[in-house]
Amino acid sequence: MQNNMEVHIEDSLEQGQGSGDQASCQDPQHGDTPPFPSELASNLGNLNYWPTLVAKLMKRIPQVLAETPSKEDKLVDSVARCNPKGCDGSYDPVVLEEWIRGIEKIFIVVEVPEEKRVNIGTYYLTGEADIWWNTVKDKLIGSEFTWNKFLSELRAKLYPVVVQNKRRKSLWS
Repeated sequence: MQNNMEVHIEDSLEQGQGSGDQASCQDPQHGDTPPFPSELASNLGNLNYWPTLVAKLMKRIPQVLAETPSKEDKLVDSVARCNPKGCDGSYDPVVLEEWIRGIEKIFIVVEVPEEKRVNIGTYYLTGEADIWWNTVKDKLIGSEFTWNKFLSELRAKLYPVVVQNKRRKSLWS
């Protein structure tokens, strides 16, 4: 038993399609279809066939936006391709430092400029960290707010008080 495509090809050949007429690219059931190899081969020397074929094929290509993505969109895509982990706001300092180290490695490899790091990095906050950020970002963000300041605020929020006190003591020792 033959499938529909095989029947269509045989019908096209039996009907004499491929001789360069404009109907050769038409399928009554499915609209425009690409030409068959035999049709292309039989029209190699027919200079009138090719412009019509190209015009029909060009209509089938989806229109692509003329705009190019912004540099920030490209940065976001490049970071995303690195599959960074999310920071869920757990109060485990080791987990937090692993997230920071991982996201900073990605920032270095992708060459994310300092002024874009807060926007891109905070996208990867989840759970409690994301809730915290959404409540404080309007107070914190300004022209002087940097990635390092963000990390200080995040550490202050997520490090347990005991760990913060030990860090302070070690910095003063």
